[in-house]
Amino acid sequence: MVISEFFIPINKNHGLEFNTEREKFGIPKLKSNWEKDKIQSGKYKTYWWKPEPRNGHFKKIIEYGILNAKYEMDYYQNENRKGTFAWSKFDFGKNEFEYFMEKPNDKNVSVTENGKLKLEKPTVILKIDKSEFEKYITE
Repeated sequence: MVISEFFIPINKNHGLEFNTEREKFGIPKLKSNWEKDKIQSGKYKTYWWKPEPRNGHFKKIIEYGILNAKYEMDYYQNENRKGTFAWSKFDFGKNEFEYFMEKPNDKNVSVTENGKLKLEKPTVILKIDKSEFEKYITE
């Protein structure tokens, strides 16, 4: 085992104490009642969960590289739209956000080029713009 495995990532200090930095980047802050999931979390990912009920902002995942955090994802659920989730992904290297939505697939079956029926995945993941994301999280 290489000794560097014990120290990588070098800076993994992105819990509550990182909220001041999150505020500067426009990243949603961790609340004091959120819990770190020690089972799901590993060397390169940390999971934080809001206690029940989990409507609104309910999960945060921080992905680490060798030196520091690479991405921070914030997940939202809207009780009015069952089966639909939205999340933002902040890229620390590019200093920018991307936005995504997972929702039920309206198209359960499609036809291939060969004319055969194909079952589609039950959900689809779409890249969305900031305005659509903000609309979802404020509904």
